[in-house]
Amino acid sequence: MAPPPVITRCRQPSGPCGVAPRRAGANCGQRTGTSGQGRADRDDMRLEIDVEGWPGQDWPELASEAARAAAAVEPALANPRLEASILFTSDVEVHELNRGWREKDKPTNVLSFPMLERAELLELAPEGAPVLLGDIALAHETCAREAAEKGRSLHEHASHLVIHGLLHLAGRDHEISPHDAEEMEALEVKALAQLGIADPYGDR
Repeated sequence: MAPPPVITRCRQPSGPCGVAPRRAGANCGQRTGTSGQGRADRDDMRLEIDVEGWPGQDWPELASEAARAAAAVEPALANPRLEASILFTSDVEVHELNRGWREKDKPTNVLSFPMLERAELLELAPEGAPVLLGDIALAHETCAREAAEKGRSLHEHASHLVIHGLLHLAGRDHEISPHDAEEMEALEVKALAQLGIADPYGDR
């Protein structure tokens, strides 16, 4: 059973984000456009990565690197049984998803659709059949605008949002308390450092 809806808002510089429920077997978006699947080694999470209208970058490779960095700082994501999908898409599609799943009639930068409670994830044995962790969808226009506003490259901002979304799929939630927000931000900073990306929360 999918967990109940958790509506969240990311602290800047990530901007608004959302965590929504997902019914079993549902996809977060249509699977058309450039697609990449891969497992760098047998210990990596398996990813289905789809790209629709994100030009000028190897976005599947970026997502794979971000996922490895996230798993390095959040052990719950390092289980080789896990599968997740990451959709790089448009504001239009994310707007539709946000309206349909969260009743928010606007686009947002990233949406996360978890399939497991954190307790289930932590108890998951490393051997066995594949288990769906959840889906992430990123909106190109919103992400690009936020990156420009903050003087960061889209590559850096998208890496941050993929890591942020995966941490939400792992049950991390910055809206529970200031302590939880600090813990989640610290994990993001550590993961980004592995990618050579500076602390996006440098105002602290």
